Amino acid sequence: VICMTSRIDYDKQLIIIIVILTAIGTTIMFSASSPFAVQFGSNLFFLKRHIIALIIGMGSLIYLSIFNYRQFQILAPWIIVLAILTVLAGFYFNSSNGPARWLLYSNGKKMITTSDFMKFGMIIFTAFYLTKYRKDLDDFLKIILPYFVLAGFTVFTILIQPDLSTSLAIAVILGLMLFIGGVKMSHLLYAAGSAFVLVMLSVLRNPYQRTRVLSWLNPNSNISTTNWQSYNAKIALGNGGIIGTGIGDSSMKHGYLPEAHTDFIYSVIGEELGILFSMLILILFALLFIRAVKISQNAPDPFGMFLALGIGINIAVYACINVAYVSGLLPTTGLPLPFISYGGTHTVCTLASMGILLNISHEGNKKLKKRYAR
Repeated sequence: VICMTSRIDYDKQLIIIIVILTAIGTTIMFSASSPFAVQFGSNLFFLKRHIIALIIGMGSLIYLSIFNYRQFQILAPWIIVLAILTVLAGFYFNSSNGPARWLLYSNGKKMITTSDFMKFGMIIFTAFYLTKYRKDLDDFLKIILPYFVLAGFTVFTILIQPDLSTSLAIAVILGLMLFIGGVKMSHLLYAAGSAFVLVMLSVLRNPYQRTRVLSWLNPNSNISTTNWQSYNAKIALGNGGIIGTGIGDSSMKHGYLPEAHTDFIYSVIGEELGILFSMLILILFALLFIRAVKISQNAPDPFGMFLALGIGINIAVYACINVAYVSGLLPTTGLPLPFISYGGTHTVCTLASMGILLNISHEGNKKLKKRYAR
């Protein structure tokens, strides 16, 4: 990755942000996971697996940074079909009554989160769809409705895993892409209304989802049970103060935050490194989103523009939701913090998407150089 900075056609600022976030994420993930990892025989248990994911992810990043992203426009229909089959395979291979969110089940271990493939598949497909029909987006029956049916089906397959938070995040990402792409607000409101009905049905059908919403509405109730994580996350953020207790010195990660290295890792950042460093993380995510917008503006074609925006929106939405529920602004969900939370599939897919973003920046900068050379 560092070698790529010497090539003027790649976005150097984006590369620096990726390296910084990845380095911070690896350090904090190791610190947050150490107490829990000891149960598996070594405090390096999660770190070793995270490094494997990083190696695969960085390999994907480098490959996709030189792979012609325009090929995704041709492959988009096949990519979404493959993503749907991957999610459905998760249901087929799940022999338990628990959530069907993974592709591989082996001796109690669950590997490869299928929703990550669906999310990136839909981002690519939406960029393809907006590009192909950008002059006919006012036609609801022939253009918009078929897309809504497909998008609704894909989101529904995630919702019934069940995974309400991821399905909502995907819906928000796609909705923002469609809005920026020029789809009428009235058409988007139809989809939003349908989504709201599905969310209400899911919350009523799944007691744990209903409990999370009720606990969020009553944050001072059931502190020892349903509000345990949320309450302790806010304590961790408060414990850190301005500069934090020091890296590795979080007290709340020792049993008070069961998902300290995954869903609630931002609270560990706040406790160990303080509010100033926590704000720095948010600034880095904001800068990454800004770079994605800049890359989309310089993209050599509409598909690259929509794809870059979708990738940037994805990172921004996940970061905002994670920080919001850790801070108590939203009900507790299971969405990871990009680059930082532990999770092999999410880490690989995030880095792979950065490779696509770098590829678009490369092609866009080449086009600008040719224009100025004339």
